[in-house]
Amino acid sequence: MKIERRNQTLKESIKTLEREITDMTKEKGKNRKKDLEEKKNKLEELDELKRKSYLLKSNTGFISQQIEDKKKQIQRTKNESNFILNQIEHLESEIKINEDLE
Repeated sequence: MKIERRNQTLKESIKTLEREITDMTKEKGKNRKKDLEEKKNKLEELDELKRKSYLLKSNTGFISQQIEDKKKQIQRTKNESNFILNQIEHLESEIKINEDLE
């Protein structure tokens, strides 16, 4: 009788432990799924930040090129205005010479 009771108690303990193992496995699966979801969300967030940084880098390069183009344009305009100013001064001196000769 003691052996049967002990045997019965052990069988119940085994069933209880098997249920606990099953429950723990299910919990582990839920935690794993939750962890995977969190990692997926973090990865999506990082991908978005990466995309934005590439976009900003591209825009920065484009703006830098525009600045260089504007600098070249300003330099061409300065050169042209200096050339025109020199022509005006030359014509002015020719007019003075002509006036002096008359």
